[in-house]
Amino acid sequence: MPLEFVISQKGKQLLLLNGYLHNIHQKYDEKIVWRCTQYKKFSYKGRCHTTTDSESGELIKVTDHCHSPNIAQVEAKKVVNSMKETAANEQKNTRNIISENLEDVSIPVIGQLPTTKALSRIIQRTRVIKENPPINPSHVNSLIIPDLYKFTKKK
Repeated sequence: MPLEFVISQKGKQLLLLNGYLHNIHQKYDEKIVWRCTQYKKFSYKGRCHTTTDSESGELIKVTDHCHSPNIAQVEAKKVVNSMKETAANEQKNTRNIISENLEDVSIPVIGQLPTTKALSRIIQRTRVIKENPPINPSHVNSLIIPDLYKFTKKK
């Protein structure tokens, strides 16, 4: 069974296992130890061990959790990741991206999502990071303007 991952708000890999999210705690040569993202909130040591941090890795060991899985939170992370991917790859309107991704989302998942304003900012930030504007030159002689910035949308 392949491992499933989602991307965290800070761009890190989170392991999704049985409805629980885990982040990397320690890396060894032969295994990776993942810690439950709720470990501080519940003060316990919910962990699992895998062979690698890729989808082809195998599960070695899993410890029990002292809380129930939050399926809605996991699905909300998947929806936000989908919005980010769409924003990076397509030139759709921000509102269209949000509405298209929320069409088939259940009510509990919508409750776990950020506000519409926050989702808009997430999409905008994703586009800014992807486009990477040119750096400021130190001298006029080193000024190079990419073709993308040489044209305007005005007619």
